[in-house]
Amino acid sequence: MSVAKGKNKIDDAGMFACDVCGKEYRYKRGLRRHKKFECGQDPKYQCPQCPYKTKHNSSLKTHIAKKHSDSKSQAAANTSSSNSSSSKYVIS
Repeated sequence: MSVAKGKNKIDDAGMFACDVCGKEYRYKRGLRRHKKFECGQDPKYQCPQCPYKTKHNSSLKTHIAKKHSDSKSQAAANTSSSNSSSSKYVIS
């Protein structure tokens, strides 16, 4: 099994698994990010239109676009990339 130079990637058969939850990542950096920001953390973002919660703002944007398409233009405005509008969906 060889590691690809500069990428911390194991060949196609190898994956990096979280020792807490078992989630697998192709790259070591993905596992490090998962352990730091995701594993064992409560969801940070709440959909303003339903009970959906997620750990990532980008996932909330995707959810709103797919599930609440009737208010798609408002959802896009409400979830712009600026911190001020994103923060209103953060669970305190």
